[in-house]
This record gives sequence, structure tokens and C-alpha cells, in this order.
Amino acid sequence: MEKAKLTTELTDRITALSDGMHLTEVKMIETAAICPNPYESPRKFSPAEVRSLAAELRQKGMSSPLLIQNVGTHFAPLYQLICGEKRFRAALMADMLRVPCAVIEKNAVPDETLHDIPLPRNCFEEADVLSDIVQRKRYPKGELAAKLGISPATLENKLCLCSVAPKKRRFLLSAEVSPRHCILFSKQNSEVQNKIFTELQNEKARGERAQVIIERFCVETTKNRKFVLHDTLPFFNTVEKAVATMRGAGINIAYERTERQNDVLLSISVPRVPR
Repeated sequence: MEKAKLTTELTDRITALSDGMHLTEVKMIETAAICPNPYESPRKFSPAEVRSLAAELRQKGMSSPLLIQNVGTHFAPLYQLICGEKRFRAALMADMLRVPCAVIEKNAVPDETLHDIPLPRNCFEEADVLSDIVQRKRYPKGELAAKLGISPATLENKLCLCSVAPKKRRFLLSAEVSPRHCILFSKQNSEVQNKIFTELQNEKARGERAQVIIERFCVETTKNRKFVLHDTLPFFNTVEKAVATMRGAGINIAYERTERQNDVLLSISVPRVPR
């Protein structure tokens, strides 16, 4: 009953956000101007987790913005952290002076409702709620992405997580696999997912080690992927663009395309360039 109540609340919160009830804008904010959220108790993270994430932020930067509310003034900027405590701590450890933030402007949300900002507990729960909004409300994905402050491609990636089986979701979350690597996992076919799942279990891999295993399988899958050609038109377009480029460079190239019953005949004649 408690779980059903939480899911309903979460759905209502993200639906409200998709309807534009919370105004957000993504911008770079100085970490010195961000303070903790007084409505939330500090969460406990192991120092190793934060150090690992800090190392990743130094290399790749922060791809997902923190969620903060503007509680300062024009002369004294101050922001209250709503979501992303672990990333914020890691950013401080990584000596990042500025981080990307989705900013809820002052007075956009009454103070007493700050704790009701739609914050899923994990990436899979978020994907389920977003999928429910798209299907139940028939909300255009492009509009939903814009209202949530993310790109359509990011939304599509999040929705991929809906295909992951509950047992595998629980394992990935318990292994502290990042949302990005969960998405990589979700994009693999069931056979590859099972192989990754088995190796993660056998090695009892967690955190960075688990993510390395997922990346390795994804690279191998990409190398072994066979592409099935259903339409030759893109190749014809490529050839014709190349012909146009050569003509534009002053080369008098002869090109002819003849449609035949069972095939297409391409005839290209390129004059020799005197040396």
C-alpha cells in the first residue's frame, strides 16, 4: 500500500512538472553559492563513492544538472540544493567552481512545497513515470523533454530503461551502477544483458568495476554488429554529393544513373588530372 501511494505521489509530481507548474532554467552556477536543503536530512554516502564520482567528474564533467532553487537576491546570489547531493559533494571534492544546475526561480514554488519537487528515487523509477506520462497523457515527447529541461535524445535514453526486468534493475541499483551505464545496459539485447548480468554476479562487481564490465560488452557488441541494408537511397545520395563536390572543384566528371528492372546502373567517368 505504501509503495502504491509513493508511486502515485511521484506520478503526480512529475506530471505537475510536465505541465509547467515548476519553472526551471538550466545555467552554470558557482558551487560557493549553493547551500543544503533544510527540508531534507543529509544523506549518507561512503567516502569511496564520492571520491570515485569526483574522479569521473574531473575527467568527463557533470552531464546531469543539479536541481536548485533561487533563494537569494540580485546582489547576493544564493541557491538551495533540492536534488543531487552526492554529485554536489563530488563536485566540491573535484574542486569544480561552477556546475550545471536546473534553477527553480524564486516564488515559482511556495516554500512549504519544496519537499514535493518531483524527484524519483532512481533512474528506473523516473523512466516508468515518464513513460506513464507519455502513454497515459499522450504527451508529445519533444514537448515533455522541453518542459523537463532535457534534450529529446536524453528523454529517449531514459525511456529505454523501462525495458529492464525488475530483477536486473534491483541488481544494478544495489551494485551502484550509474544511470548512464544502466542506459547502456538497457540498450543491449536480452542475450547480451544476460551475459553482463551473469558476469556482474559472478565477480560480485560494484561501482566502477561493474561499469567497466558493461562498457566492455557494449564495445564488443558494437564491433560484432551486422547492419542489414533495407534502402540503398542514402548511398546514391552520397555518390551524387561526391560528384557535385568534384564538379564544384572544377573536375569535369561524367555521372549517369540508369534505373533497370533488377538493378541500378551507375556510370562514373573521371578525367585524369595532368601531373
